[in-house]
Amino acid sequence: MKIAYITDVIYPWTIGGAEKRTWELAKRLTQEHEIHIITMKWWEGPKTKTKQNVTLHGICKPIELYKNDRRSIKEALHFSTHLLKPKMDYDIIDINQFPYFPALTTYLKTKLKNTKTIITWHEVWDEYWLEYLGKPGHIGRIIEKITPHTPNHNVSVSKTTQQKLSKLGHQSTVIPNGIDLKQIQEIEPQPEGYDVLYVGRLIKEKNVDTLIKATENTNLTLGIIGTGPQQQKLQKLTQKTNTNTKMHGNTEYKTLIGYMKSSKTLALPSSREGFGITALEAMATGTPVITVNEKNNAAKHLVTQKTGITTDLNPNKIKKAIQKIIENPEKQRQMSLNAKKQAEKYDWNKIAKKTDKLYKKIKEKG
Repeated sequence: MKIAYITDVIYPWTIGGAEKRTWELAKRLTQEHEIHIITMKWWEGPKTKTKQNVTLHGICKPIELYKNDRRSIKEALHFSTHLLKPKMDYDIIDINQFPYFPALTTYLKTKLKNTKTIITWHEVWDEYWLEYLGKPGHIGRIIEKITPHTPNHNVSVSKTTQQKLSKLGHQSTVIPNGIDLKQIQEIEPQPEGYDVLYVGRLIKEKNVDTLIKATENTNLTLGIIGTGPQQQKLQKLTQKTNTNTKMHGNTEYKTLIGYMKSSKTLALPSSREGFGITALEAMATGTPVITVNEKNNAAKHLVTQKTGITTDLNPNKIKKAIQKIIENPEKQRQMSLNAKKQAEKYDWNKIAKKTDKLYKKIKEKG
């Protein structure tokens, strides 16, 4: 089949769960299918390039994804309007749910064609739109309710997202995110690690400021890997608080995994998480995960008492969770073994097979 992924962001030029999922599936499905990714032109050189047998189409220049700590509506419209140009002659098109407008543009482009469309849902916001945008959030809620009507099929990356989509009146198939177990196993640990490590975007919803405050006036060492609109604010916070924190910015993937392997815990204090690939990656390295019991944090369903700790979004509670693990070596060792075992279920090769099976089923429906 000729398959296309539509996403404004793509790994490795931008780092996040959605772009990682697209890339990992795309490169595996090239074994049997012709795979294309339609995105913004994040790279230097020609608009179209081939990478690991995947054809990348840069249909427009990239612009800033965030404005004032929020996803930019201008960027969403910029990418969506440029989607009107490509022909869209594909058997299957799998669209990244965010930032919604591309899904609507794709619907208009393909509704008279024999192309089957899928939207992959990483999160459903519903009432959270009002918290995120205030009164304009009502428009976001309406768009979110309209969008699931447009594809032939909806896919959810977690049961949490599936349940929320169901509340909007739409069924979906759960195909989770994954990890490359073989790659992770082959990476060497970094020479030095941290008591607690954070890996991810530096945006408000990730609550990295709360994590920094959790290590204040302690001997705990904290490593932060990632970039985002809150980077300068967090750097200032580390300078004015009594913490032992190092901010690395973005690193190569092998370096990131190396730090996971050499660190004692990984913290994911997100109030909003569609799945939590970072938690899975940490589990695959044998690093216990600390996350928070927030309503929109799907990562809490990946973490069990055997693989880590789920606690309240509170600096003192997070501090105690970190200390509970690192001050008990036997508990840490047992969690490490359990985490590795759980991570085996989520190998990208298994996820790609499930995805391939679904694509074929949708195509055969005619």
